[in-house]
Amino acid sequence: HPFLKFNEWTNLENLKIRDRIATTRKITYESKYKIENFKLATLGYLLAEGNLCHPHGIYFYSSQKDELQDYIKNLEKFKNIKAIVNPRQNATSVYSTQKNRKKKNPLMKWVQELGLHNKKATEKFFPDLIFKLNKNQLSLLLGKMWQGDGCVHPDKNGQIFYATSSEKLAKQLQHLLLRLEIISTIHKKQFKYRDSYRIGYTINISRFTN
Repeated sequence: HPFLKFNEWTNLENLKIRDRIATTRKITYESKYKIENFKLATLGYLLAEGNLCHPHGIYFYSSQKDELQDYIKNLEKFKNIKAIVNPRQNATSVYSTQKNRKKKNPLMKWVQELGLHNKKATEKFFPDLIFKLNKNQLSLLLGKMWQGDGCVHPDKNGQIFYATSSEKLAKQLQHLLLRLEIISTIHKKQFKYRDSYRIGYTINISRFTN
């Protein structure tokens, strides 16, 4: 199978480590798969700013009032779910619990089915269903994520990027952006966290995106 290098086509067996090859500029596809928008909105927020490791419920954190209101609006569309809001100095926490404690927590059940329960920030990933979404629903999910961990600089030539501590999620996001015809690059970074530094990744939107 030939791959395009800078100056020629080269068969797979002749490629060497560190050779640069061309990759697709966009991924064209069609999908008829649909899921409730409130589920995608909730999941987008949780992939960005959610704590998925609590044994009985899910936590979400934000310091933005409009973001908190939007999260709670979508969260409480799950049956038997109510939000418990706890304002804090740095960020407000929203805990999802059951209205009727005798019945199961549907958000927790869904998160478990997706394989995301007990996943730390470094272990988060996009579940398989995300790769079935049409462009509109994919845009909804990514938009909610960007509200949490994304950055859009206001000046004309400013950067647009998403930050995550999960390498897998970073690579998956770069792929999903191609489905929206958005080119991006991944950069490995060191983030200051409390009194130490941790490894993280930024997915930077290319200025050459049409």
